[in-house]
Amino acid sequence: MLLDTNYFPPKVLVSVDRAEALVAAGKMEYTKEVFRNDPTTTRVTLLDLGAGADKVVVSLVDPLMSKPDTGAADNPQRKVTEDQLGKSYGSRLSTHWQMWVTDVIRIERFGSDCSIAAEGMFKFRVQVPPSAMVRKLKMYRVPMDAETVPDAESVTVAASGFVDIES
Repeated sequence: MLLDTNYFPPKVLVSVDRAEALVAAGKMEYTKEVFRNDPTTTRVTLLDLGAGADKVVVSLVDPLMSKPDTGAADNPQRKVTEDQLGKSYGSRLSTHWQMWVTDVIRIERFGSDCSIAAEGMFKFRVQVPPSAMVRKLKMYRVPMDAETVPDAESVTVAASGFVDIES
C-alpha cells in the first residue's frame, strides 16, 4: 500500500503538468516546498501538518493547461486537470471573474494507520505567481465528499506574493 510507513519515502515528483509531493511528518524538511517545473507557477510550502496527520500528499496542477485528447476521434483539447485530478475546473467559476491565477492545489492528509486525517487544523503557504499581480484572492476549500463547490473565502496576498492558509 502506498501509505504504508515501510513504503512511503518522502519525495517530490515534478513535471510541467503536475507536481506531486509525498510528505512524512518526521521528514517534512525534505519535501517542504512543492511546485511544477515552470518558473511562473504556484508554490506551496507546508508549515504544519496538524495533529493526527502522519503523511500528506500534495498535488498541484495548472487548471488552464490543455493538451490533445489522443483517444478522441476529432482530437479535441482536454484539460490536464481531468487527466491528473479527475476533474475539470473550467477557465473560471464565473464570467464576472478573471481566469485562474494559481494552480489547483489538492492536499490529502492521512494518519499513521493510513486513515483519512480530516480533523484538526493544518497550515500551508501559497506563493502566488508574480505574473498574477493580484492582492485579493478567492480560495476554495472543497472537502473530499463535497457534491458542489462551496462558497469562496477571500484572502489577502502579501506584497511578497505569499498567502498563509489555515484549514
